Amino acid sequence: MQLKLDFHEQAEVDDTPIAGPWEKIDPLAQTAALEILARLIARVLTAKRLRETIDE
Repeated sequence: MQLKLDFHEQAEVDDTPIAGPWEKIDPLAQTAALEILARLIARVLTAKRLRETIDE
């Protein structure tokens, strides 16, 4: 059995980058968010190491 696929012409895509949510935040807020994220990651890694130590 042979299938026939119809391909439709795609409209041209605008290549201009769209500002995402991160770019809409002012630089001070970006810095604060990164600091909070770094602290959160550090806590998670510390808790993981602690659990691994207790399990051994």
